[in-house]
Amino acid sequence: MNSACPIGDPASKRLTILVVEDQILARMALADELRRHGFNVAEAKNADEALSIFHSGFAVQLAIIDLDTPRFQESVHLAATIRAEYPAVKLLAASGQGSQDVLREQGSQDDLRETVDAFFSKPYDLEQLIAMIESLLEQ
Repeated sequence: MNSACPIGDPASKRLTILVVEDQILARMALADELRRHGFNVAEAKNADEALSIFHSGFAVQLAIIDLDTPRFQESVHLAATIRAEYPAVKLLAASGQGSQDVLREQGSQDDLRETVDAFFSKPYDLEQLIAMIESLLEQ
C-alpha cells in the first residue's frame, strides 16, 4: 500500500519538499509545520514511495531523509539515487544522533557524507530547520 501523501498544488509556485520518514506521527507533524511555512510537501514512509514521487514527475526542490530507520542502508541508497537522477535536488539527512555518531555507528559512510548537502539533528528545532532549508534552497 502506498501511503505517500499528495503534494498539493505544484502549479502554485511554492517550493516542494519531500519528507521521507518511517514514523507516521513524526512525518505528519513535520509535514504540517512545513506547510504552515508555505511549502508544498510530499510525504513518503520509505525509499520506494519517495522514488515513486520523483518518478511521477513532480518537481521536488529538497528532500529530508530520515536516517533513524531499521533500514539505514536504504536511506543511504535513496540519497545516492536522488543525487544521481535529480542532481538539482537539495538533500538534508536527519538523525536523532549527531551526524558523526550515526556515520560512525553505521560504518564508513563517506558516500553519504559526500551525497547529502546537510545533516540535521532530531528532534527538529523548527526555526533552525526552516533557516537551513532556506539556506540550502538559496544555493
